[in-house]
Amino acid sequence: MTTVTHDGTEYTQLTDTVWADAPYSVRIQVGKELTPEDANHLAALVGYAYAKTGGERGNGFTQDSPNSIIYFCDTTKGRAYNHLETFFEDVKVTVVEGSPQRKTKNFTRLVEGMGDVGEITFWADSVYDSAPQPPVPLTDDGVPAPGIYSVDEKVFRVGKSNAVSTFMGGKWRSQTAAEGRDTAAKIKARGHKTPLEQVASLGRASGVCLVCGRALSDPLAIERGIGARCVSKV
Repeated sequence: MTTVTHDGTEYTQLTDTVWADAPYSVRIQVGKELTPEDANHLAALVGYAYAKTGGERGNGFTQDSPNSIIYFCDTTKGRAYNHLETFFEDVKVTVVEGSPQRKTKNFTRLVEGMGDVGEITFWADSVYDSAPQPPVPLTDDGVPAPGIYSVDEKVFRVGKSNAVSTFMGGKWRSQTAAEGRDTAAKIKARGHKTPLEQVASLGRASGVCLVCGRALSDPLAIERGIGARCVSKV
C-alpha cells in the first residue's frame, strides 16, 4: 500500500483492493502543481461533490503538498461513508467540468471547473482491504450466522439472537440494536470469519475465551487461548 503522512495522520492511496472505510479526512492529489488559489478552488469543487453524500458539511482543508489537498470531512456523520464511491466519481467530473450548469439564461455554474488537472488520485485516513473474502455464512433471514467475525482490524461476535458485541479492551462489549444492524451490514459487505489462530491469540493476550466470554483459568486453556468446552465451536 502507498501511504503518506501529514501532521501525524497516515493517508493510504485507494486502489481496487484498498478502499475507504469511514474516514475523517480524505486526500485529493492531482497531476499539476497548485497555487494557493488553485488549492482553494479544488477544495470548493470537492466540497460541492461531498455535499451530495448526505453527510454534514466538510470542515475545511489544508494543502499538504504542491499538488494535493486534504479535505476534512467526518464521513460517519449522516453515514456519508455509504456514498464514498459515488463521491469520488463525482469529484473526478466536478473538478474538471465544475458544478452542473444552472438553468439560467447564461447557463452559469455555481463553481467553475479547473479543466485538465492530470490524473486525480484519492487517499483516506481510514481504509480496509477490499480483496475478495470467502462469503459470510447467513441465516435464512439473511443476517450473519452466529459466530466471530473480523471487519478490518475489529472483531465482532454475533449471538444466536443476532445480538452483536465488539471485542474491546480485553472483553466483549454489547452494541445497541442500531449499532448491531450497522455492524451486521459491514460483516456481510466485507467481513470474514475470524481465523482460529487469531481467536486464540486474542484469548491468550486478554485471558478471555472469545467464544464464551469467560476468563480462562485452566493452564491448558490459557496456553491455548480458548476454553476447553469452546474449542469444538470454532
